[in-house]
Amino acid sequence: KNTFPLIIMFEVFFDAPLQAVIIKLEGFLTPENYKIAWNKVIALLLEKKCHLILADASQHSVISKENQAWFKETLLPQISQTSATLGKPIRFARIASNDVFNQAIMEKLSAFFSDTTTEAFFDFKPCKSLQEAKSWLMQQTTPVK
Repeated sequence: KNTFPLIIMFEVFFDAPLQAVIIKLEGFLTPENYKIAWNKVIALLLEKKCHLILADASQHSVISKENQAWFKETLLPQISQTSATLGKPIRFARIASNDVFNQAIMEKLSAFFSDTTTEAFFDFKPCKSLQEAKSWLMQQTTPVK
């Protein structure tokens, strides 16, 4: 039985100057907290009518298999619906984690994101820094045909 303490932290907010929803992930997120965090992201996208997400995962640890499956099976369809509601693709910049296991998982998810089934509603960019992520999000987007 594991007895080490797990730090569970996330923060979700709207950044007015950037016109983006920011999600900061830190430590390990249980499936319940992972879902709460991402559902807040979707709610804010719709409330603020914005299509930009900046995920700061620099302090995020491993993403559980359950969270990975939920992201692909539940969250991506929600992102697709949000994109349709907003009338534009969701642009998602993610600052890479320092955790080697998190990085390996994100490489697999990135390959999944680049699948043609997501490109019409979801534009994903892995970034090394906050500045890189902000710069990419602020670039003008070309409408997807």
